[in-house]
Amino acid sequence: MILPLFQSSLIIFYATMTIRQTHVRIEDEIKNIALLELMQSLGRSQAASHGFFRGLLNLSHWLSHL
Repeated sequence: MILPLFQSSLIIFYATMTIRQTHVRIEDEIKNIALLELMQSLGRSQAASHGFFRGLLNLSHWLSHL
């Protein structure tokens, strides 16, 4: 009578631990994806601003020749 109850408790404990580990892994993956998207977004905005200022520099260069 006690052995099946003990086995059931072990199974429930193992399942709970597995669910917690999976939850932590999912949270870590979400954080990694969010960080990657943020880095890509910053890279795109930096490239866009670099192109904009380079264009202004070229424009001022050509206007100085007029």
